[in-house]
Amino acid sequence: MFFTKQFNRAGLAVTAGLAVLYAGQGIAATASATASATITDAPITITSSQPLSFGDIGAGSAVSVVDMTPAGVRSLESGDATLGAAAGTSGVFDLTGEPSKAYTVTLPAAPVTLSDGGTNTMTVDSFVSNASGTINASGIDSFNVGAKLQVGANQAAGSYSGSFSVEVVY
Repeated sequence: MFFTKQFNRAGLAVTAGLAVLYAGQGIAATASATASATITDAPITITSSQPLSFGDIGAGSAVSVVDMTPAGVRSLESGDATLGAAAGTSGVFDLTGEPSKAYTVTLPAAPVTLSDGGTNTMTVDSFVSNASGTINASGIDSFNVGAKLQVGANQAAGSYSGSFSVEVVY
């Protein structure tokens, strides 16, 4: 019986040793992959060819929101402001770059402040565009930008202005 126990222990030790030996060698596989990059000879450029304008507005006694769509359609979204005869325009941006290349547009995420040059301000937010996302075969494209103007209750009369940035990236 002693011999049987010793033999079983020895067999177990050899089996464990072989398992460790083979586990270290394992079964392996190797794969290759490629890496690539494209260097374009036509960098993308953007220019503003028409400013975003909300036109003439008469302030009301309540906070008002004036909406300008990318198509250049102005409307009173809320409040009691009065829209004047000068209807304003959507902003227009022209870009050039590699023909048929896709691009993305980044518009302001935070409100933009318009000032009368003094202490009176209004904000513009909710920017939207009608960008196609692809430069045409001639290497040019343009798109319009609209937004919402927040007009304060009894907003002081004056000419308000400010600036915002639009980014395009391949």
